[in-house]
Amino acid sequence: MNVPEAGAPRASVPAIWVDVPNPNRNFTGRDEVLSRLREATASSGRIRAVVQGKDPGNPLPQAVQGLGGVGKTAIAIEYASRFRADYDVVWWIAAEQIASVRGSLAALAARLGVSSATSAGIDDAIKAVLDALRRGEPYTRWLLIFDNADDPETINHLIPRGTGDVLITSRNHRWQAVFDTISVDVFQRQESMEFLSKRVSSGLSEVNASRLAEKLGDLPLALEQAGAMLSETAMPAEEYLRLLDEHTAKIMDEGKSPDYPLSMTAAWQMAVNALEERMPEALALLRCCAFFGPEPIPQSVLRRGAQETGTVVDNVISDPMLMAKAIGEMGRYALVTLDGGSIKVHRLIQALLRDELTEEQQAQYRREAHLIMATAAPEDPDDARTWPRFRELLPHVNAENAELPRSHEPAVRNLARTIMRYLYQSGDYESALTLIERFTEQWAKDSGPDSSDVLAAQRHLGNTLRLLGRYDASYRVTDEALTNAQVSLDEDDSTRLSLRTAFAADLRARGNFRDALDLDGSSRPLLDARYGADDSRSLRLLSSLALDYGLTSDYRTARSLYEDAWRRMSKPTSAANTYDVLGAWIGVAWTLRLLGLYREAYDVSQQAWDHGKGEEGLGPEHLGTWPRASMAVATQTRSRSR
Repeated sequence: MNVPEAGAPRASVPAIWVDVPNPNRNFTGRDEVLSRLREATASSGRIRAVVQGKDPGNPLPQAVQGLGGVGKTAIAIEYASRFRADYDVVWWIAAEQIASVRGSLAALAARLGVSSATSAGIDDAIKAVLDALRRGEPYTRWLLIFDNADDPETINHLIPRGTGDVLITSRNHRWQAVFDTISVDVFQRQESMEFLSKRVSSGLSEVNASRLAEKLGDLPLALEQAGAMLSETAMPAEEYLRLLDEHTAKIMDEGKSPDYPLSMTAAWQMAVNALEERMPEALALLRCCAFFGPEPIPQSVLRRGAQETGTVVDNVISDPMLMAKAIGEMGRYALVTLDGGSIKVHRLIQALLRDELTEEQQAQYRREAHLIMATAAPEDPDDARTWPRFRELLPHVNAENAELPRSHEPAVRNLARTIMRYLYQSGDYESALTLIERFTEQWAKDSGPDSSDVLAAQRHLGNTLRLLGRYDASYRVTDEALTNAQVSLDEDDSTRLSLRTAFAADLRARGNFRDALDLDGSSRPLLDARYGADDSRSLRLLSSLALDYGLTSDYRTARSLYEDAWRRMSKPTSAANTYDVLGAWIGVAWTLRLLGLYREAYDVSQQAWDHGKGEEGLGPEHLGTWPRASMAVATQTRSRSR
């Protein structure tokens, strides 16, 4: 079939169009690839599958595979943009990291009207999304794009099958064993020449375009760099070719890594030199960005990450006019991609930037990137309103080249612990477990197994294991951490106190209610002395102590403690979050029911439910509201059965 020209008018816009980068206005060629992706239409003319020769009633994903810089992502963007009228849902997923894939799929739940992550947790939300896509409800025409999915074994189970289409871009040939793949190579020579003629506004002769394409190996990313340089500097093509030869020879003499095409390296070096000459501050910011992940970096993260350190990078991001100019200059030479409020640095350019630095310079820029992330992070991972900002940071915290686990900076380690709590509070227990184990292992090597950072991370590890239902493993982790903390940390140390309350939860999970009561009871004066009786941590312990009394059949004491906790948490000056307030509120109802006061229990439960689903609560779909609603219904049923 014929492939429409790029930029052809669209008949409609999908109902859901999320995170798809802006198409490249200079997109060129790739007609054969786009045609293959467009094949296997249903009789109605609507695309049912993107895999040639497969059963359109059971479509499988199509994988686009090729080396870095050949334009796989650009093809996916163009496909989505060019054929968007055929879809009701187009959803872009940055798929390099499993946590990002899981978070993106969970975020789709609310848009599809199925169980959202806040109402059911991430695992259940993902299951609901995959099921909805499989059934084609509420949308049969959907397209999910997994960009840079380089680990088939890890994400294969998260790829939907059903009535819509999936497109995967990857550098990994192992996708061939899973799905049909389309291998993408460098441009054909004519495509290279056509691209350069579009990119270079001042015009380029066919002879020079052909010579440039040959020198650059027809690699699209290198051609983009060359086109940007020629367009921005009005440099004659002959001069660029001469400089390209000089830089290639220099690179070969220096023994540059064989992992990168020499043509790409040479073109990149020329662009970097031009940027440094025009605005050295922009180059400093670009180098810092090389120690983030290859996913988009929100400009708001850079803005919030300013710290008054006096470095060049900090001076740039602290000044809105200077930062705007620096980002504009980076984009001018095609060293970054600008998309809305984010900037994206290609992984190959990031690698080249890092390679040109000395070890000392690498450490300096990596530290700067770490501190920007730490400063930009929200303070309260328990507040669901902050979760989108944490989700923006997660791929950069996880990025291998960021090497965040190796940092000894207190602020950076605090960032890691905050991300740990965000992950399990938001319901992504598997991602939390992976991240915690990675950081804990490195911290134990660097600082010792009994350091406060390791012990604090083990507390999060125990909480995560408990939430996964792995009670014995949680008990062992927390027991060991608490034992070490009792030796290495002061009695009123915050980590040691947190481990005490966590271990009490492990005791409850194992049915040791009396032991949990004794431990929480002895912890209460310690927390009151350390934080104050009205601190949110002290009040959470008060609720736990009330639960302990309830589980040991002292319902009157449990009711009294729950009521005390609820009153203190409800004060305007209290820092307790809504989740904690609802917990104490329904605890009151629970103890009233256990005392035989069924009507009163129902009334209190109804009040808690009304508050929880209202504007001041968590919302009717939130994970923290529904369990309370269930208890309210149970209380109502028991009341009516009397």
